[in-house]
Amino acid sequence: MVTLRTLCAIACALSIVFSSCTSKKDSDNNTSAEDGEWKPMDDFHTIMAESFHPFRDSADLGPAIANAESMAAAAEKWLNSPIPEKVDNDEVKAKLQELNDQAVSFVTISKGGDQNAIGKSLNNMHDLFHSLQEEWYEDHGEDHEQH
Repeated sequence: MVTLRTLCAIACALSIVFSSCTSKKDSDNNTSAEDGEWKPMDDFHTIMAESFHPFRDSADLGPAIANAESMAAAAEKWLNSPIPEKVDNDEVKAKLQELNDQAVSFVTISKGGDQNAIGKSLNNMHDLFHSLQEEWYEDHGEDHEQH
């Protein structure tokens, strides 16, 4: 008679065998067009959302100022990451370069204390980000909810 303990041991062993035999997604893979993902875009989006929403919703620039260097680092990483074939064109490359440039400028602007300049720079960077995001989702036939 098979005990519950034996069944659990078999289940664990099968789980280990199964997980080791299936192909794992490379964690450094920046693009996964088959899955509809563009990881560097998603990473930048996370920081942008954390920065932009408090400003849009309640004129709070604190999170954007605190995240300025992280946004610049994420923009640089995105710029230097492989571009998925479906959006690998001069327009997207130029927008990525411009986003990187704006993010670097935002770091300096955010340290200046001029709330109007910070807000304007954040809005410009947000709009440019969304134009890049639209390129991606347009080519993937998906609708993306604006934030």
